[in-house]
Amino acid sequence: MSKGASVVKLTSSLFEDLIGQDVEVFTADGKHKLNELQVDAIDECKLNSNEFEGFSVTLTAKSNFPLTDDTYTLKHQKLGEMPLFLSAYEKDKYQIIISIKKEA
Repeated sequence: MSKGASVVKLTSSLFEDLIGQDVEVFTADGKHKLNELQVDAIDECKLNSNEFEGFSVTLTAKSNFPLTDDTYTLKHQKLGEMPLFLSAYEKDKYQIIISIKKEA
């Protein structure tokens, strides 16, 4: 991130605002664009508790370039640039699992 850039707090509502929108997927170092993924759905997951917010983000690839399970830099105007781990579960479907400590 560049100097002065604000850190975006990962919440399910942040990603819900992105449903139907595309995020760009870059190599972990952010230098090479690999694909674009459309945000399809946000679902609460088992990691959700009184202490942690746990949710999954389901995405669909916009091209046939397959991505392996790995950490990539995702870029979007609302997200900025952030490293997230993507898991493939179908040929063109990916999932991100997020668990973040809730503020007291």
